[in-house]
Amino acid sequence: YFDYWGKGTSVTVTSGVQSPPASIFGMSQCGSGSDGFLTLGCLTSGFSPADALKFKWTDSQGKELTEFTQYPMAETSGSYTSVSHVQVKASDWNTEKSFMCTAEHPAGSKTETLKKEVVPDHPASLLLTSPTEKELENGTATFICLASHFLSKTYKFKWTLDSVDVSTQATNLMLKEEKNHLSAISILKIKANQWIYSSSPIKCEFKQDKWTFSREAKHAADCENPLDMNIVGPSIKDMLVKRAGELQCTANGPQGFKNMKWISDGKEIASVQTNPMSTEVTLITPISYDDWSNGTAYTCEVEHDLFATTQSKKYERKNGGDLQCPSVYLLAPPEKSPDEEWVTLTCYVKNFYPKEVVVIWLANDKPVEGDKARTTSVIERDGHFSVYSQLLVQDWEQDSVVYSCVVYHEANDQTVRLIARTTDSKSNTPTLVNFSMNVPSGCKGV
Repeated sequence: YFDYWGKGTSVTVTSGVQSPPASIFGMSQCGSGSDGFLTLGCLTSGFSPADALKFKWTDSQGKELTEFTQYPMAETSGSYTSVSHVQVKASDWNTEKSFMCTAEHPAGSKTETLKKEVVPDHPASLLLTSPTEKELENGTATFICLASHFLSKTYKFKWTLDSVDVSTQATNLMLKEEKNHLSAISILKIKANQWIYSSSPIKCEFKQDKWTFSREAKHAADCENPLDMNIVGPSIKDMLVKRAGELQCTANGPQGFKNMKWISDGKEIASVQTNPMSTEVTLITPISYDDWSNGTAYTCEVEHDLFATTQSKKYERKNGGDLQCPSVYLLAPPEKSPDEEWVTLTCYVKNFYPKEVVVIWLANDKPVEGDKARTTSVIERDGHFSVYSQLLVQDWEQDSVVYSCVVYHEANDQTVRLIARTTDSKSNTPTLVNFSMNVPSGCKGV
């Protein structure tokens, strides 16, 4: 210092020492504000003099951020501390874009990089609770699926029953965060019988980023399907003789039927709305000879309160082989003793395919009624079928009636549709006579 005694005054001049920032520390706001922006902070300390420090903010591309705040310096033990903050878009921060805070000082600068800390996610814990028996007795079934201890807010619950997505019936809730971990629940409430009689378990699936977890619950009781569906196909006589028939679908079960329909070639061909109090539903639909012969599929569908999905049963005639015309033989009755009142005519139908066949006896071109005519069950041999039909005739010797055995089979020529053999007691050789001369040779008896 210099002391000017002559003038009676003294002046002291001190040369200050410049110190660079000793430390710098970055800070970030926990969560963004409602305006979509987030505040980043920067604290530096240990520098002097106070007015020598300036802050500078830049983004990861080196672009300078000019709109920031620098707060007044605070002195501690001869050095200074200062704070600055800047607002950035939350979307930039959440996509892990980095920002640099630089404390510039003539004696030296320090820079801190601020970037969102990414905490690696980990698989959630998944728990599925089932309804109590008391709740089931009241007619409802409530399932709670709890996912806990995960980090990602991108997730999805999915519920399935009998392979059908029933997620729209569920209520999803996000629970509050606990130590940076998330929990979420999904609650599904359905009718008790939908679960009790389901063919598969109820399934809760939780999708979380790259992980997918699922839990299932099946009712403990081994319950059979309460719906009994049965299809009665058309009679063979209707199809081969009348060339048209009917399909009948019947469903029996507890109350709760909604409707029944017939589907063919993807189209609804018949339907009926049912009384929900009914325990039996029946629906009949016609079927043509061509559909029956070609094996066209018909599906009967039933909707019932017990099931989340439609219950169905299919009718489809399958042959699996080439058509083969039958050979038809009409055998004359054996010689009878004088005291015998009845004789037997036998019609032998052999080597045909498929097995469906109709044999009709005519007396003077009129059908024989009653129990005098009978036909055996179809006999299979080497992939082809045969059948016998017999007719009891009274007073054969005095009878002038012409008897015919008429055979209907789908392999017959479609313009004629039948093969017939006739005989009577007056014929010298009661063997084979063609009922229709138009029958092609390939389908005639030999």
